[in-house]
Amino acid sequence: MILLFLSVPVSRRLSRFRWARFVPFFLGFFIIGLYLNSPLSLNHIVNLFSLHPPAFYVQPGLFLLLFLTLIFSFFFGNIYCSSLCPFGAILELGAEVFPKRIQVGPESIKKARVIRFLLLFIVIAGIFGFGLNILAQLEPYPYLFAPTKSPLLWLYITLTILFSLVFRRLWCRIFCPTGAILDLLSHPWKKLGARGREPGDDEKILTSSESNLAQEDETA
Repeated sequence: MILLFLSVPVSRRLSRFRWARFVPFFLGFFIIGLYLNSPLSLNHIVNLFSLHPPAFYVQPGLFLLLFLTLIFSFFFGNIYCSSLCPFGAILELGAEVFPKRIQVGPESIKKARVIRFLLLFIVIAGIFGFGLNILAQLEPYPYLFAPTKSPLLWLYITLTILFSLVFRRLWCRIFCPTGAILDLLSHPWKKLGARGREPGDDEKILTSSESNLAQEDETA
């Protein structure tokens, strides 16, 4: 699992090769998605905050995934969303196969990203304030890797993927509450340092996941 996370900086050092950025996604898809059948989700993080993390002796892979993601996010930025998420790998593949999509400027994306932080607030308030634990199950991608028989859930998954073909990684950039949590944990000292910047400089500060996507949009 540690080697999986270390594949991200290696791929970035080889960024002159277009294929290099897909290597961590490829590894994440097979290791996290197909082998563990458990991509990091809001349910895992809620259980951690509820002091019920996965037991290492029962689920060592999931235990390492959860804690390595949090540690790497804190020190190196949100590399899970930008390079390792198995659902993100599917959406990135879709972007390669169907390159024509709606182009949205960074300022519009920045404004739209407020939606996922609002969604995160509603979910956290519902779970810890009103006991609505079902809200931790709202993300579509866990059902893709631990297949469900529900037609409605498959419709949910399908629509999420289809909309992401039109607007690149729509779920990841605008709606994903797990990504919102990891973004909040990423490089906290940079966010604190941004308070002393000029107003115009704040627009230049993006999370690591969004920064990588913005660079890839420019070269796509």
